[in-house]
Amino acid sequence: MKIIWFLPTTNTNYNKMSASVWIRALQIIPYLEKIKVKSYINNENVQADLAIFVRRQDNTDYELAKRLKKRNIKLILDLCVNYFVESSTPGMLKPVTKEHINNCVRMTKLCDAVFCASLNIKDSAKKFNKKSFYLPDSVDAKHFKYIKNEKDFLRKRIRAVWAGTTEKANELLEYMNILDELNISLRIISEKRPKNFGYPFFFSPHKAYFSKWKYKTFPKTMLKGDFVFAPRDISESYNRGHSFFKIGIFLSVGIPVIASPIPSYKELIFKNNCGRICETKNDFRKTIKSICSNRQRLVSWSKSAQLIMKKYTTSEISKKYIESFKKII
Repeated sequence: MKIIWFLPTTNTNYNKMSASVWIRALQIIPYLEKIKVKSYINNENVQADLAIFVRRQDNTDYELAKRLKKRNIKLILDLCVNYFVESSTPGMLKPVTKEHINNCVRMTKLCDAVFCASLNIKDSAKKFNKKSFYLPDSVDAKHFKYIKNEKDFLRKRIRAVWAGTTEKANELLEYMNILDELNISLRIISEKRPKNFGYPFFFSPHKAYFSKWKYKTFPKTMLKGDFVFAPRDISESYNRGHSFFKIGIFLSVGIPVIASPIPSYKELIFKNNCGRICETKNDFRKTIKSICSNRQRLVSWSKSAQLIMKKYTTSEISKKYIESFKKII
């Protein structure tokens, strides 16, 4: 089987591309090749069985897709954002515009199938293409190989951690008084320090330690947190469509998550004893207060988290890709 991956970059440096590109394509390719699937990147001339468009759906991509379709190459649109609903979100202006929607709908109708990073996206995509599949993000266990030490949960003061793009850190602001009140430190891992957060060397409204995000060092840096602090505005469709990767990587190494009820987050946390879904600010406060006094809960959540994430390793998810490919060809 031959596949052409059409990506928005030819760069192979994970630090210089959108995370979704390596999550949804580059880290999967080596595992597919072990199953004798040959991959090519941005090479229109290959006579392949399938072409997958990742974060590419504008006019140029649509014309390219039409040319490939004439050559009987099956087309797949991969979506990590719900580009079917207009949205705005704090610090990001409008991540989904009417132009995004028009391009996405047109591409969705043209393609033979749609791969979706969340069930929320799949529900929207199915309105335009019945062959819409939920293919979850995956965690490459070979890279994220360091496991949280349970002794960390018994330290004098537990530590919160958050990872994401700089502008999305704005969603933490409304909840920072909870950490301040309970005297819990926060570490932000991002491409650059958010302007509203500083400590110990920067003056700013809120205290937070900062670690620069780098693919190579992230597996160790993430272990500096004892639980993930992940409040989000669920009124925005952009947020509701998100995959679970942002919390899944932490769960996979045994770091529990306390989060807002993003649908994909609930998929992992609800009933799985690996953290807590919090509907309100007070829920966050009560949950964090409870783990401060009962550290064994963190230990229990940590063990469960690692077990839950085993089925979401890149090795396992690559098998689901093969199953989906066979349904399309």
